[in-house]
Amino acid sequence: MKIEEFYQKARVIPSFRQAFLDGIDLGEYERYISRVKYISEKSLLGILVKDSGGMGNFQLNPLGWFMKGIKSLVLVDEKPFSQLENPYDFIGCLLYHEGDHAKQGFERGQRLTRREREFFEALAWTNQYRNMDFERCSKDYKALVFREFSRRAKFLQLTDLDEAQSLA
Repeated sequence: MKIEEFYQKARVIPSFRQAFLDGIDLGEYERYISRVKYISEKSLLGILVKDSGGMGNFQLNPLGWFMKGIKSLVLVDEKPFSQLENPYDFIGCLLYHEGDHAKQGFERGQRLTRREREFFEALAWTNQYRNMDFERCSKDYKALVFREFSRRAKFLQLTDLDEAQSLA
């Protein structure tokens, strides 16, 4: 089954969602992500991603912050399946945004201040923009990513995003 067909089936039939997630090639992010898990918005874990657009990554540890060298669990609820019609938009969010957060947590392993969280959110949007599949992603997705990338870069007053990335 083609990715487009499998994704459309997963969008309509919730019982296919975990199989779709399991079939995604994490590529370089496999080093940083332990698992991508589908959860119900109504579940206890659903509370964790309720306000994050339906995707979030976590290291489930009692300390409440990222630990260096520990892979993240990425949780996905119903929202991305209902809001993102295109599988390449979905995969872009998963790999290049949540994957980037997982990488930062794995490599840095610390509790982040509010300013650091904003900085790493800007880096995740930058990564998502730089890795976007311009041929296959939807027009709406491209506009969203560009808007968020531009807004955060401006907010952080980054004039050289390559320099900012190297500081991370």
